[in-house]
Amino acid sequence: MADTEQVAVIRDKGVTEWNNWREADWGVVGDLRGADLRRAHLSGAALIGTNLENASKSNPISRG
Repeated sequence: MADTEQVAVIRDKGVTEWNNWREADWGVVGDLRGADLRRAHLSGAALIGTNLENASKSNPISRG
């Protein structure tokens, strides 16, 4: 399960805050496993090395 504090940073505070956190401590592994990131704006986010296993990263496409 994802680290809830990390999910809150990327989803609620945004990419700038996420990148600042990552830059401050590259030794901490990002853990967003299983997180619902569909409404998060991830463009430009420093996600290298972040565990994104089973994270929802895009909105489903409606087929009609």
